Amino acid sequence: TLIGHFLELPFSYFNAFSLEEKFGFNRLTPKTFILDEAKSLALTATIAVPALYAMFALLRALPDSWWLFAWVAFMGLTLAMTVIYPTVIAPMFNKFTPMTEGDTKSRMEALLEKCGFESKGLYVMDASTRSTHGNAYFSGFSKAKRIVFFDTLLEKHSLEEIESILAHELGHFKYGHVRQMILQSAIVAFVGFAALYWAFSSGDFTGWFGLPNDPGVVLTALMLAQEPIAHLLKPLLSGRSRKAEFEADDFARQIVGKEPMIAALTRLTRDNLASLTPDPLYARFYFSHPPV
Repeated sequence: TLIGHFLELPFSYFNAFSLEEKFGFNRLTPKTFILDEAKSLALTATIAVPALYAMFALLRALPDSWWLFAWVAFMGLTLAMTVIYPTVIAPMFNKFTPMTEGDTKSRMEALLEKCGFESKGLYVMDASTRSTHGNAYFSGFSKAKRIVFFDTLLEKHSLEEIESILAHELGHFKYGHVRQMILQSAIVAFVGFAALYWAFSSGDFTGWFGLPNDPGVVLTALMLAQEPIAHLLKPLLSGRSRKAEFEADDFARQIVGKEPMIAALTRLTRDNLASLTPDPLYARFYFSHPPV
């Protein structure tokens, strides 16, 4: 993983300081870029390495049932991250400040009340320190939910457009898309751990390639094998995601009307220099959001 990360670094640097810079999106400095990379590596080491060794310890202690315990632990960590990420990890990279009093906050709070959405508050993220791209999202789970607006979004959009974007995000909440994504992750992870159990115990998988049936070798080989499998599943997962986005768009249309939603989506697409009319086949395969 480390080798792969460092091999990709030049491309990440080129993307930020050449491609994004060329079209006026980049706000990163080389110092911030290096610090972000260092923090990401440190977080990965802090979380993934202990988890990996814990899985191998389970494999030795419970050779027949370790994968079920590992799956339960993985899902527990996934659920915990919905609370840990917005409150602990995200602030390591960006500054989050409560939205100041005014028309924008009043309109957003009125919309939240109308939709019956309880949250820990409305926050503004200093996205402009890294990019000019605009976005908004809600994170967390249960009572730990918080709504985050990029400062770049607030700068470029009208109050009605911002309201429609929030209504779209609330649509995801209203239709239970977060719960559905967690369930989808649970199913995919269950299949993945079951495949690990089969590969570790049978020896068939490594035998196909003439490799030793060592847990580390098996894990590495399976991680490489899952990439083409994930690519084949891409159209199915993309289609599921687009369906959820359509539902959230329709919810926003019902709450704030269609004109603000059309204006917001069109402005977001144009400001981010995305294609308004992409190739239909490419969009069907890759796009997680419907073309405008």
